[in-house]
Amino acid sequence: MTNLFLLVAQQTTDTSVQDTLTNNQAGAGAAISVVIVLLIFAGAIFLIIKAIQAIGKNSQNKKSNVLFVQQKLNEFNPDKKYINPTNKSAIAFNEAKRQLLIVDKKHFNNLYEAMAYEKSTGRNHKEFWATTIEFANILQSEIKTDDQTISKKSTSRTLGGVLVGGALLGGAGAIVGGLSGAAKNFSKTKSIDLVITTKTLSDPIIKFRFFDSPQQVSSSSSMVKYALDNAEQWQSIISIIIDQEDKQV
Repeated sequence: MTNLFLLVAQQTTDTSVQDTLTNNQAGAGAAISVVIVLLIFAGAIFLIIKAIQAIGKNSQNKKSNVLFVQQKLNEFNPDKKYINPTNKSAIAFNEAKRQLLIVDKKHFNNLYEAMAYEKSTGRNHKEFWATTIEFANILQSEIKTDDQTISKKSTSRTLGGVLVGGALLGGAGAIVGGLSGAAKNFSKTKSIDLVITTKTLSDPIIKFRFFDSPQQVSSSSSMVKYALDNAEQWQSIISIIIDQEDKQV
């Protein structure tokens, strides 16, 4: 009888221990689940805060860039200007000063190039910069779509347009002249750039972007046509400038 009592007592003890272990494991599992949920929640909150900060910073950068462009245009007092309706960058000329003004941000092919620029200059790659180009320092002007040249004018070529009265601006403020150089058709593009080559050693190639898209856009779209029309107009202006400078040599 004593042995039977001991056996029952042992089984009861073993069952209690097993139940305790099971309950502890269940409690530990629940605690781990709660911790995981809290970590996920905290991570989501962190990402939301970072996103809000990024949006605020981008908005501040855009506002700062717009003010910077307006300041530079006011200081330059241009005869003619073009302001990109998308990012508010600007290109302008002042005939009396014999200068071009470009206010734009740097454009890179990838994020690695942008980060390398920031590391070497200490500047945000999205910040606008301004540069003036002496007419006499312009060697070449190109229109490029996705880095493919569709029109080019250089000091070794001639312009097929007509310069009225020796001035860039006609009576109605129109530019008289046409593009010269080889051109080819394109069906889609992500970017349209005016690329100016100068004699300046520190910055010999200067770009102004008329169109910028993360995806390929059809050349028949109104946005691309508008950008290309303006790029062609400024290519004509710079072609006239190059011819004027060639005649003075």
